[in-house]
Amino acid sequence: MIIVKLFKLLGFIVFLLAFSGCKPEEILLNVYSTDVVAAADGELIQVPLTAKFSLFGDDDDKTLERVVEITKGFLHKDTKFTRSKTDYSEVLVVETFIPMGKTSELSNFFSNSAALAYLEVIENKETSDFEITLLGSQNIEDLNRALKGLNLILGFELPAANTTIRVISDSRKKIWVGADAVFVSEKPYLYFEADLQRRDEVNVVYKGGADSIWSGVSPVFYIKP
Repeated sequence: MIIVKLFKLLGFIVFLLAFSGCKPEEILLNVYSTDVVAAADGELIQVPLTAKFSLFGDDDDKTLERVVEITKGFLHKDTKFTRSKTDYSEVLVVETFIPMGKTSELSNFFSNSAALAYLEVIENKETSDFEITLLGSQNIEDLNRALKGLNLILGFELPAANTTIRVISDSRKKIWVGADAVFVSEKPYLYFEADLQRRDEVNVVYKGGADSIWSGVSPVFYIKP
């Protein structure tokens, strides 16, 4: 009985250590070209985001359920959580929305709403393109304070281990897409650029591992409509 309890305790400790300082294993964002233009014109756009977490160990005391309940207060009201279990880990998939807009519209949004991340759109009038950056919000600190009330070692952080930004052209005219130090179709690029016709799309991948520049830098890409 004592041995069983020790194994359960060890499993719980492994689970907590896997969750502490937890960054998503994967993030996928679907960004439409006309939404970027609308955001640059002053609209606030809700962009779909899917995040996947893999947490090793057992969650026998339902810590993950309590974490999900706390996190709901910092996410879009239509957020969906899906849990599954493998032999060695818990997998949590979060389907939500984050705001995209200019600095002023984002400031208005965060004055009375919450989100853990956002896309900031900046127009470069000299080159006639838009710079779009994925950033973590102040709400991450608020969430981490709430999680520490549950357990001192729990936390959340960005960027993800892998961030995929799927740029989808729904513009009538050809658009240009650019990004630095990314992977496209599993091929590394120091600088990537492509023209997209209507209904074309491209997956731009930012690898946020310890040996990557994106481990401490926010993913950024460019669109010229």
